[in-house]
Amino acid sequence: MQEPCVVIGTLLKDMPMRPSVLAEYINTLEIQTATQTTAEKAPPKLFLEDATAKISLLPAASEEGHTPNAAAFDTSVEGVFRTHGSLNIDRCVAGMVVAVRGVPLGTGAFSVEAICVAGAPAPGPLAGAPSKAGEGDMDCDSCSVQDTYVALLSGKRLRASLTLQACACPPHVPSFVLFWREGGAPHLTAFSVGRGRVWCARSIGLRLGSAVVNPRGLQLLRDFLLGGAPSPELRRLSSRIAKVVICGNCLALPVVAAASAATSSPHLNGASSLDSAASLSAALQEADVFLAQLAATVSLALMPGPSDPTTFALPQLPLHAALLPITRLYRTVQGVTNPHAFSVNGVRFIGSSGQPVDSICNASVLSSIEALELTAQCRCLAPTAPDSLACYPFVDEDPFCVSGSSSYHVFFAGLQKHHECRVLHTAPGGDGRAVVVSVPDFGVRGEIVLLSLRTLQTRVLRFHEGFGSGADNA
Repeated sequence: MQEPCVVIGTLLKDMPMRPSVLAEYINTLEIQTATQTTAEKAPPKLFLEDATAKISLLPAASEEGHTPNAAAFDTSVEGVFRTHGSLNIDRCVAGMVVAVRGVPLGTGAFSVEAICVAGAPAPGPLAGAPSKAGEGDMDCDSCSVQDTYVALLSGKRLRASLTLQACACPPHVPSFVLFWREGGAPHLTAFSVGRGRVWCARSIGLRLGSAVVNPRGLQLLRDFLLGGAPSPELRRLSSRIAKVVICGNCLALPVVAAASAATSSPHLNGASSLDSAASLSAALQEADVFLAQLAATVSLALMPGPSDPTTFALPQLPLHAALLPITRLYRTVQGVTNPHAFSVNGVRFIGSSGQPVDSICNASVLSSIEALELTAQCRCLAPTAPDSLACYPFVDEDPFCVSGSSSYHVFFAGLQKHHECRVLHTAPGGDGRAVVVSVPDFGVRGEIVLLSLRTLQTRVLRFHEGFGSGADNA
């Protein structure tokens, strides 16, 4: 019988049903392919490899009457993401560096009893962090010191026909509604923004220039960030926003222009080409004016996304300044890469516009928040690159890896279906607190996320005409 041992390496996942990059060439060359067999429909296989060898990983068979260990990379009933446990191939993805404990088999395979990842590095303590007695309190009214906030948003869209008005909030503009999520359950609640709290706002999926969204939400968002909200509480809240981060899809091709580009040919009608150029120009002008209005009052970071006019492979380059001639005149605007890491008041952020999370979800059964937490726990922002996620071919190092000396308080991902926030269980050795935050697509849900730099708690603001008038606004 073989002695139990521990092996460390990189996971490789073989999925027979995954689309092949050779499919288009096979169809073009009319190559005859064999009929799909039962073997091709087999479940995915997992391998562990390094520079010298590759072995097949098999889950250890549980003994009769013995309760198997909980699966790794799963969420317990208590909401805790497990960084170690028994092997579940459906919850693993390629590119993860893991340690497996088990017994080598004579066939060249390895029977895995347990698998684990390194775990997220522990960050340092937050400035003015609450005491442990009130650490789990989600009610910011109990806070007694000043907070600062960061706003996160994405996927905003503007109609080419929208006329942007000066910052104002006339009486007929619908009231804003603050919408808390505690323990995963959304509900409306009253709130107080006194005692000098400050927020960090994040928004994703703004899609400025697209003609497929109601512009009213963008007008309400602009008025809020510029201090034109109808209520004094919301005006005080907006004054505490230290930075606005647009996490992907800030710009987007108008529908007419995108359709014309997709059907372009040497015989393209000249009038259609001129219409497409005019639509693109109008869309960029709308986006430029909107972003310039925001940049006049708040620090603004623009992260590119999958629909933005920039490089496709990760890391994506910042949006070119020539696209936004008015906005670039403001020193408060910063074009950044995707992924991007930054710091605000000592709180360290790192995240992406959502492509790595989507790639992980496509190759596993993990939810989006579990996929985001997995990237933090395995210390790699894009483990599936370049296997199923396009990235630049780096030779000497992986820029997506988070080293042990680089610890972060907030891991975020943009362009998600809905907002979620979880406390991240980090490796021992630090006194700080870390969270993972998924930021919803503003173009779909009309929501932005406000994150407190003191407690790392989040609030969700939804901007929608008539929102709050019904019994259930979730």
